[in-house]
Amino acid sequence: MLGQSVLDATPTAELEPITSDYVQSDEVDMGMTYAELSVYGTLRKVNKFGLYSMWQKLVVDWQDRCTPREVYKKVRDFMYYYAINRHKMTTIVSFIRQSFRWSQFLDDADKSVDTGLLCRTMYV
Repeated sequence: MLGQSVLDATPTAELEPITSDYVQSDEVDMGMTYAELSVYGTLRKVNKFGLYSMWQKLVVDWQDRCTPREVYKKVRDFMYYYAINRHKMTTIVSFIRQSFRWSQFLDDADKSVDTGLLCRTMYV
């Protein structure tokens, strides 16, 4: 079934050609699995953990699969890539904040704007 083959396909950005002996893999390129990325994201955004807090928690949670040094390297890499790509997550908010049309609805101190809601109501 075609739908199942799509679901079973290796996640890829498709930036490199797929050949019979090579398939680009997001997890290999990132150096972390999507499951790990989900854990990092939850600890960072929901729990508001930084590098040290994240390392402390994951050393305990992952003690059966990683050494403390391996956990440190994984958390360090996540925080590095999170920091250098952070600007990509705020572009639309900055655009909307600077827009004259939305200036009456946004408080400059409010950093948790639901951009999806703003974009959905933009054309109503």
